[in-house]
Formats: sequence, C-alpha cells, structure tokens
Amino acid sequence: MKEAYKVIVSAVDGSENSRKSFLRAVQIAKSNNTKLILVSIIDSSKSSSGIRYGIDIVADEMEEIKETLEDFVKDAEETYEFSDIEIVVQQGYPKSSLVEDVIPYYNADLIVMGASGYNAFERVLIGSISEYVTRNAQCDVLIVR
Repeated sequence: MKEAYKVIVSAVDGSENSRKSFLRAVQIAKSNNTKLILVSIIDSSKSSSGIRYGIDIVADEMEEIKETLEDFVKDAEETYEFSDIEIVVQQGYPKSSLVEDVIPYYNADLIVMGASGYNAFERVLIGSISEYVTRNAQCDVLIVR
C-alpha cells in the first residue's frame, strides 16, 4: 500500500468542474497533512492574440486567473480550514507542461484534475488534457467528475 501523499498538484482552468476537483484535492491534502500546489496553465495556443496585440493581453489573462485561484483558496480556507496552498500560474501547453514541467518540478506524487470540458469533436481534434495526463504522468492521477 502506498504511503501518504507528500505533494499534491491540483490542475485547474477556473471552471466549476475544476473548482470541484480542487476541493477534492483539498480534502486529500488535509487528510494527508501535505502541501497542495494549485496550478493553472494558460494555453499558449489560445493566447496567440497576446503576440498580435501586445503582451498586456496575456498579462491580463494571467492576473484574471490568479484572482480566480485566490477565490478557490479562500473557499478552501473557509470550507475546510486548509491554507497550505501554493498558487502557480504559467503560460504553456497544458498537456505537456503538467506532465513534463509541473509534476517533476514539485516531485508530485498525486495530481487531481477535472474531467475534460471538451465535447467529443474537440477531443478527436486536440485530445483531452486529462486523458493525456492519465496516460503520461509519472504519479497517481485522480480525475474528478
């Protein structure tokens, strides 16, 4: 049987589904008495407008998601009395950034995330982030529906 989790990553996009997965990650982190890394990766492929119209658009988007994540943390503090949470917002490609950068950097042994918000057609074209992470992460993965 696996020992208690030491580092938990909660990958979110700001949606209601990701809020649910975050709160599940908080429950697990609290029961394991461990730190929680709250991560949101702004998709570089969808932020190309920042290149055309100036870097301020990307900066604005990053600030907006940080504020959303701070609200998530406030929920965790009020609902579960848990505050050992680090917020990370970065730009990149969510699939590869989570698997190749975030999980190894924090030496995470669990990642918690919501099921894909994509419809069937989008999953065929670009693939589900949660599916990619499940297949490629070198740690346990919990998908919250």
